[in-house]
Amino acid sequence: MGRDHILKETFFLSRSPIFMDADHGKLVADRYNGVMAIVEILLKNMKSGIMNVIKYINQWVIFGMVFMGIMIMVPVGADAFCLVNDTNVSIHGQSLDRTAFEADIAPGGSVCCDDCLKNNQSIASLLVVTGYVPVSQNSQPGWNAECRTRVSAQGQVIITGTASQIFCIVGTSR
Repeated sequence: MGRDHILKETFFLSRSPIFMDADHGKLVADRYNGVMAIVEILLKNMKSGIMNVIKYINQWVIFGMVFMGIMIMVPVGADAFCLVNDTNVSIHGQSLDRTAFEADIAPGGSVCCDDCLKNNQSIASLLVVTGYVPVSQNSQPGWNAECRTRVSAQGQVIITGTASQIFCIVGTSR
């Protein structure tokens, strides 16, 4: 049984009169070759289309990887710094610039400001005091001792000393 016979039977089932007659064997072969040529063209076009889709996807994947690489390198959001109280008295720390940092820290404690340095700001100016009395209607504001310092992103300031004299020691890692 050759392929022409199978083809004839297949088309016989579909009731196509041109394939039912055995005398048209050449026509069957020509039609078969024509169908196969069309199938080959379709497969080539599908392969070409699939390759174009893969190429297109690869371009977007590469674009996405480059974009993410750039976004990782660009500082977004903010960077942190920490203030560490290594004294035996409470301290009060606050920023002297636009970082909006303010904290009261118990002896032995620490506070980190995770979102204080923003908009490409790389350094915060801090005032640290002991005996802090905030401004209010019932009291006179003030403090006993102070130190002023500048801290960079991912840095820390360790406060040492006593209630009457403190020191700001800047470190680069925490």
